[in-house]
Amino acid sequence: MRRLALLVAVLGGLVIVAGGTAAADSVELSEAQGTTFPTKTFVLTLPQRRVIGARDVKLRENGEQVPTVRVVPGDTSGARTFGVVLVIDTSESMHGAPMAAAMDAARQFAANRPAAQRLGVIFFSHDNRVGLPLTSDRGQIDGALAAEPALSKGTRLYDATAAAMRQLHDAKVSVGSVVVLSDGADVGSVLRASAVADAARRTHTRVFTVGLRSRSYNGSTLRDLAAASGGRYAEASPAQIGALFTALGQRFGREYLVSYRSTAPAGQHVSVAASVTGEPGVARATYSAPRLPQLPQSSRHTSAFWSSTRSLVIAALIAAVLVGLVLYLVLRPAQRSVPDRISSFITEDFGLTAHSPEEVELMSALTRGGGSTSSIARSPAWRRFVENLDVAQIRMSPRRLAFWTLVGTAFAVFLAGAALNRPFLGVVLLGLPFVVVAAVRFQANRKRHTFESQLPDNLQVVASAMRAGQSFTGALAVAVEDAAEPARRELHRAVSDERLGMPVDEALARAAARMDSEELEYVGLVAKLQRDTGGNTAEVIDRVTETIRERAELRREVRTLTAQGRLAGGIVSSMPIFLVIVFGALSPGFFSPLINTGVGRFLTAIASVLLLTGWLAIRRIVNIKI
Repeated sequence: MRRLALLVAVLGGLVIVAGGTAAADSVELSEAQGTTFPTKTFVLTLPQRRVIGARDVKLRENGEQVPTVRVVPGDTSGARTFGVVLVIDTSESMHGAPMAAAMDAARQFAANRPAAQRLGVIFFSHDNRVGLPLTSDRGQIDGALAAEPALSKGTRLYDATAAAMRQLHDAKVSVGSVVVLSDGADVGSVLRASAVADAARRTHTRVFTVGLRSRSYNGSTLRDLAAASGGRYAEASPAQIGALFTALGQRFGREYLVSYRSTAPAGQHVSVAASVTGEPGVARATYSAPRLPQLPQSSRHTSAFWSSTRSLVIAALIAAVLVGLVLYLVLRPAQRSVPDRISSFITEDFGLTAHSPEEVELMSALTRGGGSTSSIARSPAWRRFVENLDVAQIRMSPRRLAFWTLVGTAFAVFLAGAALNRPFLGVVLLGLPFVVVAAVRFQANRKRHTFESQLPDNLQVVASAMRAGQSFTGALAVAVEDAAEPARRELHRAVSDERLGMPVDEALARAAARMDSEELEYVGLVAKLQRDTGGNTAEVIDRVTETIRERAELRREVRTLTAQGRLAGGIVSSMPIFLVIVFGALSPGFFSPLINTGVGRFLTAIASVLLLTGWLAIRRIVNIKI
């Protein structure tokens, strides 16, 4: 009778290994997880332990043989590849011999499994308790299975099975198995059998359910769970359960990982057949190749032309034509206008040549009949831009520069938004006109700073010429002959205006307004006093020159002391803008939460106000008037 019982137990082990419908001596094939298509990995289980290689395995997909297959034994594939969680019932119905048999079977299973395979244990009744986290340490396994766990009411079988699958997922196990041992039906689980079965199929977790026959045995739950999840079910008495678990542990030692690169088209249902040399039968499995992501219909129509080579060629040709036209208009010789020819007669005494109608503003206004009637031309911003362009000595008319700046901005925005599909970059490029205006103002301010540094030396020449007997206007003309640019150009303008009938103090005031120079205004005041009251003008100019030098020295000292603050303010203020431009250009959807949501727009507005306030505060601190 003992031999008969042992034979029944072994046959039960073979049943759970091979499945309810497969023969005990055939190979099995099941899909593993952790790989990304087109790489596929399957678990090949042999009916008996033997050594095989890639040449012994023949694999076919939909009838087509796979040329290259990689075969790795399960016990050498690494500790993270295979993992098993024993889920053992600790309800009160397991009291006595069933619990003792279950723990003895668990110890035999641990002893017969591959040494590198990680093992975990979960005890369940009215709640779940992790008796052993996944580990391959022999000492921890023996310690967790040494004593019987405490028993309590409840049989939350479905919840415990889901907890075991979650433990395998968190441990990143590629080939996970769950062995559930219980003697009764589920009582009190939150999850349903269908949810647990779906999770098992989705994670490719193999579920083995074992029914332990006792006085309150009910195997319907275990049988239904195995059938719904595609697993295997067996039942045994307390005397047979040890041999059953021994056979199950040995089963995991006969498993191999078979991996290859699939050539199946996207979205196709694939049937995989595996045969092993020297083993009867063919193991089969199925899977579906993932589908390619579908783009919205509108996106395909919108980007079809702009993503083609033709659009790039057309854009390159348009850019080349625009660049060539700009170079032609900028580099071609300018035609001499009436103000140009008049100014040439005025400047012959100083060897100077006018370059633009703004060179002699008074004569230009007369020849134009009082100036332009355009509202834009009469605006203070436009007049300031024209003045900065003239002070910076840029050889391009204001209207031409403004026109081509707008044309270039429109083309850049069109190219970024439509051709390159970077709408955020197109919005940023709308600021190109402001960049051009800032560049012109920067160049003009450089000329103004140079003029301020040259003014004391030029006034010294004026004072020396007046001591030699020259009038103020004559002394100013002498200074023009020896002056360097831009002081030569601006002082020459004042002398030219005086020769056209404008009082010299007004001519100097106009030059001071153009150059933003308070010091030159003082010189104009000296010229007015000399015209109205007379006196020792040379001595007064010497005093003015000395004052200007002291103010310049103090101004340089202040700029040196505030250089760090100005630099820090510029970096802190420009860093957010720079990061917005970079991230917006590299990833157009990066700022979508800040643009498309009310909270995002509110936070963006607050950040912009704080950034502007900080920049103004830093500028106010470091901007010290002298």
